[in-house]
Amino acid sequence: MSTLRFFGRTPRYLLLTLFLLCVAACGRWADNVPRTVSAGAGHGPLVYDAALTTLRHKGYRVIEVDERRGYLRAVAKLDGDLVLDGSAIAARVSFFSFQAYPDGTLRATASGYHVRDDDTRIHVKLDQELRELLWAIEQSAKHAASQAPASVASSATTL
Repeated sequence: MSTLRFFGRTPRYLLLTLFLLCVAACGRWADNVPRTVSAGAGHGPLVYDAALTTLRHKGYRVIEVDERRGYLRAVAKLDGDLVLDGSAIAARVSFFSFQAYPDGTLRATASGYHVRDDDTRIHVKLDQELRELLWAIEQSAKHAASQAPASVASSATTL
């Protein structure tokens, strides 16, 4: 009889609430795999320019630019520093790194606070931010490649 009272109405809702919280917390991390986009063969400089332009247009803070190597690094928008009374008490910053290759592909990786387990797991919100950013870069690169004359694409300098 006492066992039946324990599983009465109130504890059952409590158990359901705890279960739902556990399920919601478990789905916060995804695999952190490098992602690539392509502007097409011979469009290495175009994909680099498209990435830099898109990052700046979308308001990302670009902290490293190396045009010679075709490398970019930007600060992700997800979260940021925890500030208390005007001073940062914890840095919660994530980064996106982009490497452009002469064949027109762009490789993107994430690092920082929202990446876990030796860079093998990424927070789903950071993953979504990176996917949306890469989609915008890909659209910009494809548009630039379609507008570029054939002679420019064939004589593009290597990165």
